[in-house]
Amino acid sequence: NIKAGRGGIKSYLMFAHAETLVPLLTLLGLYVDGFKLTADTPLSVREKRAFRSSQITPMASNLLLVVYKCRTGRKGATYRVRALHNERTVALPVCQGSLDCPLETLLSEYASPSASCGFEAHCECRGPE
Repeated sequence: NIKAGRGGIKSYLMFAHAETLVPLLTLLGLYVDGFKLTADTPLSVREKRAFRSSQITPMASNLLLVVYKCRTGRKGATYRVRALHNERTVALPVCQGSLDCPLETLLSEYASPSASCGFEAHCECRGPE
């Protein structure tokens, strides 16, 4: 609606459980640690990791994507998106450190996440034997 210039909807709300929110946060590239967590990972490293499910998806966890319409004079408008996770602004990695990002950047990055997934490479698929 926003790109087509239709006014109508001012908010679009969806609700889900933590089991749905965690994969979405992962897809967005949030809370990524630079190491593989194993039983041998030192406590000092484990305590500082970014991906802590009890903190990123507590009771009533939420993710908000706010779209801003920015007027640019005669050229019309541009759109920017800001992400808030649990009421705190977060920088999406695709936005390269900026707290808000051009809508076009998000649309091109996440247009079809399953296309680059490589399902067959990650999952062993066998038909009935």
